[in-house]
Amino acid sequence: MLVSVLGFTFMGIAIKYLPRIPTYEKVFFRNSVSLMLSAFILFKQKESIKVEKENIPFVFGRSFFGFVGMVANFYALEYLTMAEANMLNKLSPVFVTICACMFLKERVDKKQVIGIILMLLAVSICNKTKFFTRDYSKFSRAFLSCTCGILLYNN
Repeated sequence: MLVSVLGFTFMGIAIKYLPRIPTYEKVFFRNSVSLMLSAFILFKQKESIKVEKENIPFVFGRSFFGFVGMVANFYALEYLTMAEANMLNKLSPVFVTICACMFLKERVDKKQVIGIILMLLAVSICNKTKFFTRDYSKFSRAFLSCTCGILLYNN
């Protein structure tokens, strides 16, 4: 877990402090590394990557929303502070829970409701001091990362 945290932290720092490289190139190289690692693991375990015909739309949807979410997250890392970008990216599970309650009629217990309220309050407090000086186009694109997470995890 520590290796994962350190890896994502260094990736975020690299994205933040390499401004001359376009966002899409950063996404391409990050996904290239993921492809090589995944291919190595699948080859080593002799797993098949064949997708059944009825699952193709779901795999495509997951891939599409994952790509859009990653581009939005990289954009957020470039133009917002690291704390704001990571905070917005980590809101996906909260909004997945909210959407599951609204659209799928999932039941949520009292602890989950309290947790969601506390999380949304914390986000609003963290960003409250900057609401009137914020460039909303950059903030809304970063929020797209969180929104794509909802579609990615519910697909």
